[in-house]
Amino acid sequence: MRIPVLASLLGLSLLACAGNITGGGDDDDVPENCGNGVVDPGEECDGSESCTATCTEDPTATPRLDANVDKTTTTSQLMKAVTVTATLTSAANFAGPVAIAATVVDDANVPLPLLTVAGPTSVELAAGQSAPATFTVTIPSNATGTAMTANLKLAITSSAGNHDFTTAIAIEPTLIISYPAGAGANIGAHPVGVGQVPANITIKRGTMLGYKNDDTVRHVTHGDNGLTHENDGDPTTGAPGATYLQPTIAIAPGGNPPAFGCHTHGSATYVNFTIE
Repeated sequence: MRIPVLASLLGLSLLACAGNITGGGDDDDVPENCGNGVVDPGEECDGSESCTATCTEDPTATPRLDANVDKTTTTSQLMKAVTVTATLTSAANFAGPVAIAATVVDDANVPLPLLTVAGPTSVELAAGQSAPATFTVTIPSNATGTAMTANLKLAITSSAGNHDFTTAIAIEPTLIISYPAGAGANIGAHPVGVGQVPANITIKRGTMLGYKNDDTVRHVTHGDNGLTHENDGDPTTGAPGATYLQPTIAIAPGGNPPAFGCHTHGSATYVNFTIE
């Protein structure tokens, strides 16, 4: 009884192997990762409308420009910058220049001249290429004294199609300066000393001012002319990791600029704020 059983098992194994060998040739022309939605080496495309089942571009398809942005909403504060990256992709062998016009406007589509945007005005794409185009929106100290939304608009045009994108930037009327790690009593290493911020800053009335202690030692913040001095007598104030905030809504424009800075380590660390 043992010989027939063994022969049967061997026969099944041979049939299974033969089946695997026969079936393996059907996918010889399909790249290993075809269908994963990512254009891998050896693929012309993956998942786009003009892409065939073997991840090659359909030669009969109309050349097309695909595009997207990495964010459509974000938040920021005064004296900060926001970056938005558009990714431009050639589809169906499109090749040529892509023009990009970037503007920053409010919700009524009115330009915001205090905010600036920098980035490329055109990108040259080769067939099958994907290329990033990064734009930086810089928010000045006096951009606003109330919460506002700035909209970065990108108008992308080419012979193979156009795209329009809007990234809404919710701007908090807050300006926070950091006592950097390792500054300690070295005034030259404080925000003004290292050029992190200028000694004179213009802001809108209503801005919330603050210092954040990113150092490992205590920094008690001085405030005058409408800004309150942090309590020097309380040993828990100015501790590492703490943020000291002061409103400016009660300070009238003009007059003596309020000074704000590290009282613990000398007046050379102060910043003077002109209120608009």
